[in-house]
Amino acid sequence: MIRREKSHVQAQLPPKVRHVLSIDCPAATMLWSKLEAQQAEAAKAGPAPAQHRPEMVQAYMDTGVLKADAVADLVRRLLGAPARLKVLVFGHHRAVLDRLEELLRHE
Repeated sequence: MIRREKSHVQAQLPPKVRHVLSIDCPAATMLWSKLEAQQAEAAKAGPAPAQHRPEMVQAYMDTGVLKADAVADLVRRLLGAPARLKVLVFGHHRAVLDRLEELLRHE
């Protein structure tokens, strides 16, 4: 596994092909439900957009880390496919990328 910043490799990449894949992660869903309830309460307190509140930023990272195991399973399946797919994974939170690297290091 090689880790590089997107800005360093973007010019070498073919045009983007986006695939949106749903990942079933009950723990992340439960956490997000609790935070949506908190968000509704916080919206009454002030005008700041919900996604910029510290608890929401933390929630995005926490749910990402919770989903990392499922993402690693998906990447393993893609790498093991008969078509020998090349897989490029970008992530926003370093904690999520660290977890993915930990899970996939020996693949």
